[in-house]
Amino acid sequence: MVDETEILEKIKSRGFWEIEIRPTVYKKDHLSLLECHEMIEKCQVRLRGWYYPHIAHHEYGDVFNGDNFVEGLVDSLKHLEVWRMYQSGQFIHYLNFWEDWIEYHPYGHIDDNAGQTANNVKSILMTLYTVTEIFTFASRLASNNVFDNMLRISIKLKNANNRLLMFEDSFRALYADYRSRMNDMSIIRDITVEDILANSANIAMGVTVEIFNKFNWLSKDIEIAIKGDQEKFLKGLI
Repeated sequence: MVDETEILEKIKSRGFWEIEIRPTVYKKDHLSLLECHEMIEKCQVRLRGWYYPHIAHHEYGDVFNGDNFVEGLVDSLKHLEVWRMYQSGQFIHYLNFWEDWIEYHPYGHIDDNAGQTANNVKSILMTLYTVTEIFTFASRLASNNVFDNMLRISIKLKNANNRLLMFEDSFRALYADYRSRMNDMSIIRDITVEDILANSANIAMGVTVEIFNKFNWLSKDIEIAIKGDQEKFLKGLI
């Protein structure tokens, strides 16, 4: 049986995401437990091989009901997740930095067989993809009436100190070392339902740029450099 406490300990032992999406107005029983299950399945983002949030069963995961929430657990090689969808419409997600559970080439190219762990880097594209998935998932929840007029999205990056931003592709190397001096980063957005439905990709891009700013990458051209990557991702072309 997959154990929640054990997975959380693994996640928190290295770098990880702490994500919260919730209505700004609390309604204890806004959804039934069945509707919580349905929302996760209906709104799940499937833009790459590993979905957001991931629904796992059997040997490397589980999904089950709590008193007022549905919980998902994932423990599969480099993929570690604990998420809860509450009847109030609140969604909480702990997600590991994949970079810390794979290996990398010392010159920056991520490689599952390179013989060295990648726990001092933060992938630019993995960060972009994850933030885009978060806001796409939130927009799908909004389109299914999980929120009234407003929602709050909180994104925290934990154990981020001394991490170096990098592209996986050595042909896209940055001109300087952009490194975090913060152990924990936090970004919060209060967003109208109308805005998340119309502009989720643009909001995600703005948050991604803010994260990179916290890594001391302050170029005005960040969005230009990665906009095409986000567009391909949203079209399922990665």
